[in-house]
Amino acid sequence: MLERMQQTRDGKPCSRALARKLRKTKRDTLQCKRAHDFATNGGSSSMERRVILRRILALRAHGVEMRLLNDGTRADVIVRTSIVDAWIRVQWKTTSSLRKDPRFNSHAWHFRSVRGYVGMLVVCECEADGSTWVFHGEACDKYNSLCISAQGELFADKYLGSGCTDAALADVFKATEAQGCVPLVREEQARSEFFTSNGQRSSHAVEYDSITHWRDTHASSDWYRQRHDHSPITHAQLEAMRLTWGRRPGHTVLPSGVVFRWPEAQQPHHDCEISFDAHRDAPLWLKVQLKTVHKRASCGYKTQLQVAGGTDERGVQLYDFYSVGDADLYVCILPPSSRYGRVHELHVWEFREAELVRRGYLQDPATGGGGIASLTVHMGAHSSCETPDVHRNFSLWTRAQHTRHPL
Repeated sequence: MLERMQQTRDGKPCSRALARKLRKTKRDTLQCKRAHDFATNGGSSSMERRVILRRILALRAHGVEMRLLNDGTRADVIVRTSIVDAWIRVQWKTTSSLRKDPRFNSHAWHFRSVRGYVGMLVVCECEADGSTWVFHGEACDKYNSLCISAQGELFADKYLGSGCTDAALADVFKATEAQGCVPLVREEQARSEFFTSNGQRSSHAVEYDSITHWRDTHASSDWYRQRHDHSPITHAQLEAMRLTWGRRPGHTVLPSGVVFRWPEAQQPHHDCEISFDAHRDAPLWLKVQLKTVHKRASCGYKTQLQVAGGTDERGVQLYDFYSVGDADLYVCILPPSSRYGRVHELHVWEFREAELVRRGYLQDPATGGGGIASLTVHMGAHSSCETPDVHRNFSLWTRAQHTRHPL
């Protein structure tokens, strides 16, 4: 592999090893800042997921089913009180505790970013004392954030009380569905509904398209189990899996006998999970990270192998490499909807974690070594999509992992 050169701040070139050392030094200097940020703001994403998961388990006893949605959707969860595929979309806002508001010299609960949820419910909950409010999205749409005073009577009609019981929350969901106060949607519709910015689809929306293309075409193929060294299953086993796994929230049994599910962790470094042996008593789940590739100016297709790593003292976004253990399977996709994709073809590359570790693409969290910011992939040797100068590229090994699917 050719030695890549990077630029230091003074413009001098440095080796990848030196660049990695400089990156680690910068991260170490930011530890105090990150500790201060966490003490001030708390782990809001993890806190929200903890509250939601607890409610999901508790509400089942009251005849209410809640399902977590994938990252980036307008709603956090969907709720139903029957077996029909008709769901209430719910956005969940959380705060850690009652805080003192210096502007009014009083204590209040603060909930941020409550605008943009028309047509769904907005649940605001305090993790510490269980104080809960339930709003219609239209009522919150005129506020950027909510500051609910402990002494005031504002929003008293939306208040379910301190230490809100699961039964009280279940009654609100049942009444909302019975009265038709908000529109009901199908699960797939809720999972594919994302925010847009200036008419442009978000990266989560593009990612969701790639995931569904891979799930419904590539992973559903009859030969997919054999490709990963698993024997095919019988029709009786497939039907049994549909009766068991197919009824579980967020699980899908594919025609190939692979079970697909969305992760429950908040913003994990993988997009979904699959199992090849779900027909057995203790199935093994593989974490899958899907990446959408883009055409390079010279040859091949490129995707980033980086995750957001916070910001520095100036507010500049930092990035980290994917590490060993983040995912078991890395899938690169050129969807037909892509600018450089083919209308009737889906192109897929799949890489095991061990292969990327061996080639130095993933970082070892123990030593800090390894890690490359991007991955370049190429189509098969006889593909007409490649340019002649592809033969000078060191990433030709990715050709062996390429699969083309006619649509």
